[in-house]
Amino acid sequence: MSKRNLIVKFYDDPNTNDEDILLKEKDASIIYSGSYADTYALARDFIGYWKKISYNLSGLSEEGSNLNQKLNNLISQGIKKDTNVLKDYRPGFSINIVEDKFRAVKAYKSVLEDNVNIPFSLVNLKCSYGGENFYAPKSVLLFLDLIIRSLTKNNLEIFNDEVKKNYYKNLEDYIGYPF
Repeated sequence: MSKRNLIVKFYDDPNTNDEDILLKEKDASIIYSGSYADTYALARDFIGYWKKISYNLSGLSEEGSNLNQKLNNLISQGIKKDTNVLKDYRPGFSINIVEDKFRAVKAYKSVLEDNVNIPFSLVNLKCSYGGENFYAPKSVLLFLDLIIRSLTKNNLEIFNDEVKKNYYKNLEDYIGYPF
C-alpha cells in the first residue's frame, strides 16, 4: 500500500493590526507528495481528506455543512480550470499561496493511504489545536485549488467524474468508519 503526504499550513499576515484573526489575509502553503499523473489516486486522496475534515467538523459548527454544500455544488456543476474554489467562501477573506515557512499559525499534516475495501484513501490527520471550524474547511479548499492548478483540462474532467462517482458510493457502509 502506498502512502502520500499532504501538509497545509496557515500563516498570519504580519502587516495587519486587525484583532479579528478570521478577517486577516492569510498566507498558506500546501505540499502534496502524491503523483498528479494518477488522477484516480488523486481523486481518492481528495475524497478521503474531504471526508476526514467533514467528519471532524460534524459537531463543531455550520462550517462542515457549508464546506460540503460548496464542494457538492462545484462537483455537480463540473470543476473547470478557471474555477476559483476560494472565491466568495468567506467575505473579506483571501489566501495567498506561498512557499513553506517554518512557523505556522495552524498546520494540517496528513498521511493518505490506499485501502482496497473503500473508494477513498484513509487519512491519518494531525493538526495543531484551535480554530478548526475556520482553518479545516480552508485546508480542503486549498487542496482542491492545488489539484485544479496542477491537472490538465482532460485530467480535471476525469478527477471531477471520479469524485462525483465515488464520494457517495456506498456511503452508508462507511458511516462512522474511522477515516
